[in-house]
Amino acid sequence: SNKLRGADFSYRPLFGCLSISNILVVFGYLLTEARVALCSSNYSILTPVSESLLSLIFPFVWQGAYIPIMPSSMTDILDAPVPFLVGLHSKYLRATKPEHRPKGVVFVDLDEDVVHLGFDDEGRHKRVCARMPEREVGKLKDKLLEWGNSAYLSHPGISGRITTGNNEVLPFSMRETYAE
Repeated sequence: SNKLRGADFSYRPLFGCLSISNILVVFGYLLTEARVALCSSNYSILTPVSESLLSLIFPFVWQGAYIPIMPSSMTDILDAPVPFLVGLHSKYLRATKPEHRPKGVVFVDLDEDVVHLGFDDEGRHKRVCARMPEREVGKLKDKLLEWGNSAYLSHPGISGRITTGNNEVLPFSMRETYAE
């Protein structure tokens, strides 16, 4: 059957925290089975945002580790060489400088609408946005803008920011068109 499974929850927390372009950046990394850590000072939004993101990859099913609220005592998991989607308190981002964060992990700051791409798995190259088919992702972006953009709670001056390496803002010239 080709029906959206288990969508008996609200997408409002996802669209309230992240701009459409940043939702698409995270979506692209989930499709490539990356290591993604959602961060917020509000534990209550980590699970709804995680569930919303995982439902967006339908008809695919997430096969990686999934810990929607990970205790700070388990941050060693961030070094695991397997795909994961975890949620943790944003104090981790504040306490750990970008150069000391695990390489290959995409950190998503839900409080500030910032996706920290960091470095690739080897730690040698700054990460850029995941590549996705331009026409299809354009159609998806149009629909998300139509249906979800009204829920977005803007973050003055930082809406939809993407950083790479040691927190350098990723220039628009290096972004995929869906992330502009």
